[in-house]
Amino acid sequence: MATGTDRMLSGGVGLSLARVVINLLQIGSNILIAWFLSPEDMGHFALAATVLAILNSISEMQLGQSLVRHRQGGEGAASLVWTVGLIRGGLLGLLCLLLAWPMALFFDDMRLIPTMAALSMVPVLLGFENPYRFLLQRDLNFAQDIRIMIAKRAFSVAAAVGAAICLENYWALVIGLVADAAASTLISYMLTRYRPRLTIAGFREVWNFSAWLMLGQVLNTVNWQAEFLVVGKFLGLARLGIYRMGSNLAQIPTAEMMDPIRRVVFPGFTMVMRDTGADPARIRAAYQRAQTFVTAVVLPVGVGFALVSDPLIRIVLDARWHDAGLITQYLAAIFAFQTLGSLVQPLAMAQDGTRLLFIRDLQMFLIRFPIILAGLYWWGLGGLVLARVVSGLLAVAVNMALVSRMIDLPVIRQLEANMRAFISVALMAAGCWTVARMFGAPADRVALGLQVAFEIVVGALVYVGANLVFWLRAGRPAGPETEMLQILGKATRKLRHAG
Repeated sequence: MATGTDRMLSGGVGLSLARVVINLLQIGSNILIAWFLSPEDMGHFALAATVLAILNSISEMQLGQSLVRHRQGGEGAASLVWTVGLIRGGLLGLLCLLLAWPMALFFDDMRLIPTMAALSMVPVLLGFENPYRFLLQRDLNFAQDIRIMIAKRAFSVAAAVGAAICLENYWALVIGLVADAAASTLISYMLTRYRPRLTIAGFREVWNFSAWLMLGQVLNTVNWQAEFLVVGKFLGLARLGIYRMGSNLAQIPTAEMMDPIRRVVFPGFTMVMRDTGADPARIRAAYQRAQTFVTAVVLPVGVGFALVSDPLIRIVLDARWHDAGLITQYLAAIFAFQTLGSLVQPLAMAQDGTRLLFIRDLQMFLIRFPIILAGLYWWGLGGLVLARVVSGLLAVAVNMALVSRMIDLPVIRQLEANMRAFISVALMAAGCWTVARMFGAPADRVALGLQVAFEIVVGALVYVGANLVFWLRAGRPAGPETEMLQILGKATRKLRHAG
């Protein structure tokens, strides 16, 4: 078990570091593009991108994850995934084209026709992507994933920023998304000699695993994406653009970091279950080890970003986008706290509990969507943000309860295991608020920049220092602090050896 969990955490650290690079690129590109685009441009693109996301989720069968779960599948199973992806991508592209005209009429924006026509290329390009990386993932080899993530994001950022400078309209965002899909597919073939072939052999076996995941994905996407369409229809493109910008920025530190971590943890849990004979005690230990590590690393990043996001946006963006600051602040904070219980998805998949995930997603849809609609109807954009905070806290409770049900790990024990991180984050927030009060409410960008810099330094020192003190006083127990020291030790030895 230890070997599998060690490799899982090491892979998670590697992907997280890669994601840091990607997030910096994403934040920088969002800021640069916003200088050349208006909120209306962002809102227009959000409508088309939301429709594409919903269409994608309706047909997303998670066949790649089935390769990770069913370890007997080899290159033949990978060819099946490629074949289905190819067919699916072509049908999605066609459906996107067919919906362009009705969408343009419904939102009274004829520009949606060429925009959705261009975006129809995205699923077609991704349909050709080489699935060999899933075979590597199940053996906890994520080197190819890291290379693809960094290379494709660098390419798409360069394309989007260049187009924004030249065109100064929403086509920059369209070009960036198409470039991302093209780069992902091209690089996936450059990094391996494996070439898939057309086949449908073995479809029933992987479908049995993927069916519930697909239904849950549909609910999740409608749950999290439909609000953009509602905002665009009733509040206008400008408000939608501001909301989309704030929501996108809020996701970058935490939600974007969690995606590669879940990708690592899923095959890690699968390996732990196989190596230990599904021993409940060892599965609980592996889950707690992974979850406390995630909380200790991701929670302070998300909360810290929430604390500095409003002044940061006022520094780097003009007055058109300042309303996105408070949106980013609240949503970044709730995304950070949603890391608690966030590993329930890979845990359930490793246990073939995809039906439980669908039930969870259905419950959250029935709870969240009415709250979102009520907040938007009664209080507009501010009510929508408040509704997302409330529904986010409810999602944390639902996820932790599901973990408790699956591996008999009480919610109170899940909270206790993360207590050092909770207290350290609270002290970090207090330190940042103290710095903000010292600076008052500066109006010029230089003073705001100093405030943000001081908050970052003070917050980091307080969090790391407090965590270290609590860990030492507790007698240096095994936990995320131990994991980080081991990782730092390995990195130091490698550097010394290279030197």
